Amino acid sequence: MSVTTPHPKRWAILGFMCLALVVTGLDSLIVAVAIPSMETGLQATGEQLQWVVAAYSLAFAAPLLSSAVSPTESDIN
Repeated sequence: MSVTTPHPKRWAILGFMCLALVVTGLDSLIVAVAIPSMETGLQATGEQLQWVVAAYSLAFAAPLLSSAVSPTESDIN
């Protein structure tokens, strides 16, 4: 049975992933709090607000996902 050694930067990677999760949740919370103001300011319907929230979430998540670097590109073995 072979024993593998853990990656030396595993805690930094875990911390970064947790930070990304917190930022994503906080960003979604900010959008949820702004919905009533957007509704009155834009005179938007419920359907339109759903599209706005979905588009904003997608626009925020796309760079976050694309910034994930594969282990081979970042010299993580």
